[in-house]
Amino acid sequence: MSELRIRQAVRALLVTDADEIMLVRFEFPKGTVWSTPGGGLERGEDHLAALHRELEEEVGLSAPTISRHVWNREHITPHMDGRYDGQQDRFYLVPTQRFEALPV
Repeated sequence: MSELRIRQAVRALLVTDADEIMLVRFEFPKGTVWSTPGGGLERGEDHLAALHRELEEEVGLSAPTISRHVWNREHITPHMDGRYDGQQDRFYLVPTQRFEALPV
């Protein structure tokens, strides 16, 4: 059996002082998925750099204070583009004030 192709990704648990958590909606041809903000690492990027980039792109949050790494998750499910067999997510806590998401 060949080695699984696992995409490396990072996610943010954006939590306000009122314990609100932000989710983003992703629309795919086969349905809607709600998830924490984040995404795959680009070539040469580490997890924290990728998280800063993804938060700017997906919700318009610039230069957030990233707290601690809180969880890892690996799920095996083929990606629609066929490049990956699954994904490994690293989750970080990101305390924030409530804001309106403005994707870039």
